This record gives sequence, structure tokens and C-alpha cells, in this order.
Amino acid sequence: TTGYVDRVIVEPAKSLVINQNNELISSSGSWDETIKVWNMTTGELKRTLSGHKYVNTLVINKDNELISGSGDTTIKIWDMETGQVKRTLTGHTGQVFSLVINKNNELVSGSYDAQIKIWNMTTGELKKTLYGHSNIIW
Repeated sequence: TTGYVDRVIVEPAKSLVINQNNELISSSGSWDETIKVWNMTTGELKRTLSGHKYVNTLVINKDNELISGSGDTTIKIWDMETGQVKRTLTGHTGQVFSLVINKNNELVSGSYDAQIKIWNMTTGELKKTLYGHSNIIW
């Protein structure tokens, strides 16, 4: 509310999201292959999540779970309270570059493999694969 920046997070970030607890979450991509969770009020680093290679994209679902897509072709669903991976989704054959949650609370992913996949986030089940793109889905 002061109108000026009093903290700067010095970390090259590839993707940013803010969760329901007003925490800033950044992925560092190829720099250090981690996901960082920051307290936006204090600037304190609260947690570092590891387990991916080249984190490309992040999204938060309605249950305040973090979902990450990566260069290792996987999607991970994280428990933000524990920092542990709840589920790993596999099925893409290229880097996962985009994630979005549709109105049916399904996860939709796009990849270097030119495929769009629709997932059940609760079970991790791949529900559908959409083909038709001839190149990368960013």
C-alpha cells in the first residue's frame, strides 16, 4: 500500500502463480530445476519443491494444489501443506508447456508432442487425447 517495491526476489523465473494463501510460486525452469514458494508479505522463501527437470508451467486448482508441467514430460500435482508430490501424470512424449483447468475441473495440458491431453486430477486418469496440431503447443 506504500506504492513502492520494498523487496525484490532475485531468481530467474519461468512461470508465476499466486495461490489462495497469497503465496507467490515461481518455477525456475532450467536454472535450478526447482519451484519456489514465497511469502508475498515478508519476501521470505517458505519452501523449495524439487522433483522435475526444467519446470515450464504452473497452475493452481480449486483445492489449492499446485500443478506443474515440465521438460521431463510429466505433470506433478503437489500438496502445498507438505510440499510433497501427490500424483505424477505421465502420457506426454515431449515437454509440457501449458496447463489450464477447464470448467469441469479437469486438467488440460499441451506439449512439445503436439498433443492436448485432458486429465482427471483426482485419479490421475488420462481421459482424452486431442490430436490435430502439427507443431508444439505452447
